[in-house]
Amino acid sequence: MWPAVEQALAEFAADAAIPVLVFTGAGDKAFLSGADFSTFESERAGRGALAECNATAERVYSALYALPRPTIARIPRAQPGRLRIT
Repeated sequence: MWPAVEQALAEFAADAAIPVLVFTGAGDKAFLSGADFSTFESERAGRGALAECNATAERVYSALYALPRPTIARIPRAQPGRLRIT
C-alpha cells in the first residue's frame, strides 16, 4: 500500500491543475488513516521488510506534510473521539 501512496502523492504534487487532495476510505464501513492490517504478515515479515515498510511510510508522511496544497480527510460517518489533528 505505501509504495502506491508514495507514487500517487508524487504525481499529485507534480500536477498543478489539482487544487486539493481528499482522502477517503473504500466503501462505506470505515475510514482508517493508518496501515492496512491485512498486509502486516506479507509486508512486515522480518526485520529488513519491516524497516523498508517503515521507511516508505515515513517518506509518505513527509511528502504529505510537504504538499503545496490543502488535504482533507473525508470521513463518511461521525467518528467522535477518533480524529486526531496534528
